[in-house]
Parts: sequence; C-alpha cells; structure tokens
Amino acid sequence: MQWRVTLTTLAMHFEFTHLDATDAAVAHPLHALLQAAHAQEAALVGVADLPALRRSVLDLQGANDDWLGAWAGERLVGALALHADPDDEAVIAVGSLVTHPEHQRQGVASLLLHAAVVSQGRRMPLSAQVLEANAPALALLRAAKFKPVRQWVELQGGQRLRWVKLLRLPA
Repeated sequence: MQWRVTLTTLAMHFEFTHLDATDAAVAHPLHALLQAAHAQEAALVGVADLPALRRSVLDLQGANDDWLGAWAGERLVGALALHADPDDEAVIAVGSLVTHPEHQRQGVASLLLHAAVVSQGRRMPLSAQVLEANAPALALLRAAKFKPVRQWVELQGGQRLRWVKLLRLPA
C-alpha cells in the first residue's frame, strides 16, 4: 500500500506516508518513536516492563507489518502498523498505533486510525489489543466504532496485565 497525504490541522501540518520498516533509515526513527510512546504508555498504565519496549530495530525490520507514518516536517511523530490478526486470517490487526508524546492531542492517532478504516476496514474487520488501563487508547478505538470482544490477564514480570481485544466490523 502506498501513501502520501498532506493534512493541516489548526496548529500543525502533517504528511502521511507509507513506511518501509526494512529500510534502516526508516526503522531507526520508527523505533525511537515507538520507544518514546511506549515509555509514556508504561508510565500511564503502571507497568515497568511493557513488552513493546523490548522490540528492537531488527524486530521492526523483520516483522511483516504494513506501516503508515505521520511526519511533522522531517520528524516522524506518529505511526500505525497493520498485519494479519493471529486469531483470524480474515481480520486485519492494528498492531501499533502511536503518537510521539510531544505531538499528542493534535489528531495524529485519529487520522492514522481513520486511514486504516478507510483503506482496510470498509471491506475487512479490524482488531486491536490494548491494555485495559490505557484509557486514552480505549477511548480512541471506541470512538472509531471498535467494540470489546475479549478480555484476559497475562503475567509479565510479576505484574498482571489486563488486556482487551476490540473489533470493528466493516461499515
């Protein structure tokens, strides 16, 4: 999927493009963005060792994710990854949806999620998994018509992580 969309919000100008995570010149800023966003998420949900923080540049380069990035000038400020849902091949999973902490509350994540819905979600169901304590992510997904379908608990580093899987059916 090839992307290049330019949008101007009230205060910022963003360009949305397809990201080739196999390219080191893309993988390194993508990794830095993911680290910043997931560190903030870890603090928000009270989990010191969030699994996403252990993802390396090589992991990004080797994954079979389709990435869309949001740029503010030369800086990658948001990203969304799509891949096949491991529970159901007929569903597309939102594997990551992050905005750099300095660029939150400007509509970046909403626009990235809208792009996923427009490109994939009109013909296939979309899923997402989020920690139950991540209220901003749950609110964003619910606003985009994702509905909870499953909850479970995982033990991670001595902590109980409560997960929610959400599903959005095609419109």
